[in-house]
Amino acid sequence: MKIFSAIVAATLLQFSGAEDKVIAKENSNETQWEPSVLDIDSFNTLVVDLSTDLGKFVGDKPWFIKFFAPWCGHCQRLAPTWSEFNRLHMDQVNVGTVDCTTEGGQPICSQLEVRGYPTLMYFPKETQKEGERVQGFKFQGQRNLEGLEAFAIEGGWKNVGQESMIPINLKGIESWGRWIA
Repeated sequence: MKIFSAIVAATLLQFSGAEDKVIAKENSNETQWEPSVLDIDSFNTLVVDLSTDLGKFVGDKPWFIKFFAPWCGHCQRLAPTWSEFNRLHMDQVNVGTVDCTTEGGQPICSQLEVRGYPTLMYFPKETQKEGERVQGFKFQGQRNLEGLEAFAIEGGWKNVGQESMIPINLKGIESWGRWIA
């Protein structure tokens, strides 16, 4: 009787697994909801062109970017929330990721002085006026959906202190002396 039960259980598990795979494959929009993966070239093309003295915002809407390392446990735990945030708000904000351990990600992380993982930065389109440098803002709130929404969607980034402002280009910026060693 135990052998019969084991065979029935294995057969049910096999069929249910096959059915789940088919359903997931047919209904999967997973790649549509995943944040954009950025490297130095795509960052300069889609987000902020870092090659100019003032930086130039080139995005069509604001960008919220997670700078991470694949081995980082905090980054791994944030990944599902980050994808969900993108799924819910992709019409309002571009969501991206930069792997700071890759050849394409290291230059961005170095220039923006990413020191810990994950680092979340928000680049609002409306902050750059003619002749001014691009301004980014470091997220320092709760790393849950509500915290991300409060910061990026509800305008919480407007209320951050100077310690959360990110200099986009350090060349010739006297007021950013604390970043220049």
